[in-house]
Amino acid sequence: MTNWKKLSLNLKNPDAGMATPRRNPKRKANSDTNYTADIDQDRLLEESLKPLTEEERASWPGWIELESEPSFFNIMLQDLGIKDVKTHELFSLDDESLALLPQPIYGLIFLFQYSASDDVVREKEESKDVWFANQTSVNACATVALLNIIMNHKTLNIGPQLDAFYKETLPIEPPLRGYKLSEYSFIRAIHNKFARRMDHLLSDASLQEESTKRKAPKFRRKTPLLGMKRKGSRKKTNMQYAYHFVAYVPVGDAVYELDGLKTSPLKLGQFTPSVPWTSIARPQIQARMLEHEESEHSFNLLSLCSNTSLETLRAKVCETLASVSLASGYIKQNAKDIDLTNEPVELHDFEKLADFKLTKDDIDISVQQLSTKSNDLEEATTPDDSYIHWLHLVENSTAAMASYRQEVLDAVQDQHRVSNRQKDYGFALHKWLSILADKGVLEGLVESSS
Repeated sequence: MTNWKKLSLNLKNPDAGMATPRRNPKRKANSDTNYTADIDQDRLLEESLKPLTEEERASWPGWIELESEPSFFNIMLQDLGIKDVKTHELFSLDDESLALLPQPIYGLIFLFQYSASDDVVREKEESKDVWFANQTSVNACATVALLNIIMNHKTLNIGPQLDAFYKETLPIEPPLRGYKLSEYSFIRAIHNKFARRMDHLLSDASLQEESTKRKAPKFRRKTPLLGMKRKGSRKKTNMQYAYHFVAYVPVGDAVYELDGLKTSPLKLGQFTPSVPWTSIARPQIQARMLEHEESEHSFNLLSLCSNTSLETLRAKVCETLASVSLASGYIKQNAKDIDLTNEPVELHDFEKLADFKLTKDDIDISVQQLSTKSNDLEEATTPDDSYIHWLHLVENSTAAMASYRQEVLDAVQDQHRVSNRQKDYGFALHKWLSILADKGVLEGLVESSS
């Protein structure tokens, strides 16, 4: 959903009605050439149904409609250059569920279906400390909501491109900031990474339909909100509103709702260190849900949370395995009766270490670094104390390896979902239906259904 810019192109001959001859007169078309006849309509249709190329995705000026899928947002965060942030889907807003998320929680992205109550002009609020961009392109609300959260956390590593964009847009007003966002090909190409051919066709068709409505006579009723579609006949007043993303984010000691379709941020309240900021956003989100409790509207809620990178997790695996190796050597030398059968196999299995992109040399270097520090095992008074401490180190290394493997698995699943989103079956379906038509199967189905 978005605010639209009305574009007007004059395609008429600028020299029409002028007596002065054109400086560069147009050449006459060759009468022997029939371009229409040369066009193979079937081939043209097949070409239009082929999967998009990467170049087409990157150069397309529109924005696709994006689902509320954590994997898509995670890939966007990665491609935008934003470090140590991950998206999680929320199924409850209670304190217990939020406490299970990695902390801190940087923001919430709420997807809901717009309604007439949301189509209200908001009085402009003073919010100089808030980076807020309006949405100026159709279907860009997912990326607008994402950036309205990320740009308000100055401690995050957002990468060189977004950092330069932040500094450039910080002094300007939200509408112009949103326009620059929409025109920034780096951001738009990442948003459209998930596109299929049909996404382009549907978006372009929607633009054409809205453009036609805009050219209607002034006495006709205009569409109340861009992106909405009327249900049934024109006499009916009920509307089918499009789905829309809004962001909730803490800035300073206050919580804001950042809706790209509104003129300014909405301050929801202030919070203290003893009260989580999410408790301020919760009533606003729940109110939107309760408003449509008996309808067929659906909702989705995502959280942007702190995340530990693979590089950090790999370093943790190396350090914990080195600690176990150092402790094992100490126990084998000073408490030979202790059985160390639970020692991680990764210490002696090079193939296992390769799972973490580590080598035996990496572990040995880490052992040398740890050996220069104080050894807790030397303070153990009994062999049992040494064994208990060793088990604690083994437990830490096992947890570190599990965290690393889970992060790798999550990344693989994210890429798999993106790959599935990009798969385009239009061409295959067209060929299949063409074969059925040639064999007379479709004609028989039409006749039987009628």
